[in-house]
Amino acid sequence: MRSEPETIERVLALIKKEDLVQLVTDLVNIPSPAGREGPVGEFILEWFHKNGLIPVRQVVADNRINAIGILKGSGNGPSLIFNGHTDTVYAGSEEDAPVLGREVLKPESQPRAFLKGNRLYGEGVYNDKGNVAAFMIAGRALKQSGVRLMGDVILTAVVGEIERAPIGPYQGPLYEGGGHGTRYLLGHGISGDYAIVAESSQGEKN
Repeated sequence: MRSEPETIERVLALIKKEDLVQLVTDLVNIPSPAGREGPVGEFILEWFHKNGLIPVRQVVADNRINAIGILKGSGNGPSLIFNGHTDTVYAGSEEDAPVLGREVLKPESQPRAFLKGNRLYGEGVYNDKGNVAAFMIAGRALKQSGVRLMGDVILTAVVGEIERAPIGPYQGPLYEGGGHGTRYLLGHGISGDYAIVAESSQGEKN
């Protein structure tokens, strides 16, 4: 029987930087502004299926999908949710212009991932697709390693985190944010004993 350090090394050996970079790039290159996260959700669900995780599709609203992947445990321990969001501020399309101005329609403002030096740039890399990709790759490594966990690991890529709210004439799913997707997730059958929210934050620099 493998020791705990050996098991950890076995899982970590299955995580490759180039796979993570490619997955972040794929996610960023699928535009998913708040209210229009459907295509990226479908991509994530297919990725979960291909990589041996149980995919669960939650339709929050038209063109809004919570994408969930579950790695089942033995049922003898607590479950852990990893939670991140797929919505971004904009997609560089006409629908964004009334809210954000026509600057977002310029070619240089289009949400495409690119490497510069040792950094990956693009709309949503920082908030929050890089984080979502990180736990997706980690979940795949756990699956590939054959490690049998006691509790379930539940990977959740949700819609509607970007801070928008219906006000005045701006109504409908495009303006449902601020935790909307996570509330839907928890209210419709997905729950865990513990959760890690994979959300970037920026503290003050000294």
